Amino acid sequence: MIDIEKYEKQLKTKIEMFSGSFMNNSKWTKLFIGLSNNLTEIKKCYIKSVFDDILREIKIPKTDNFNDSFSKTGIKDNILTGGPCEFKEIEQIIFPYEWKSDRQMRDQKLEPKKFNQNIDKIKIMTDSIGEFEMEIDNENLIIYGYR
Repeated sequence: MIDIEKYEKQLKTKIEMFSGSFMNNSKWTKLFIGLSNNLTEIKKCYIKSVFDDILREIKIPKTDNFNDSFSKTGIKDNILTGGPCEFKEIEQIIFPYEWKSDRQMRDQKLEPKKFNQNIDKIKIMTDSIGEFEMEIDNENLIIYGYR
């Protein structure tokens, strides 16, 4: 069982380490609904929690299924994220320009398959949704919850 008081205290301590807070539940919801309405450009998206440096892939659902994956305060229990995640835990979301997928055929390791997405189009899309603290860095589009 999670100790809610301990979790809230740890979260508050982590958040206080940042100099700026740029998102709230309403802005995250607006962003994710907007992304959900424009899935044709989005192929890969990660979240980075304030608690660690692990990038966790999230699947942004189609609009019809949005409430199955998201609540007004966060991401519901999800096998990719390792469980539920409140929006206030998100340090950043990252849209990579390029990524690789390891491949194997029986015992033979194959050349990784490369994928990419147009982060300039995703930036234009997010700009049309609202004003967000973001940058393109190392071929990633990053939207910040905290900085």
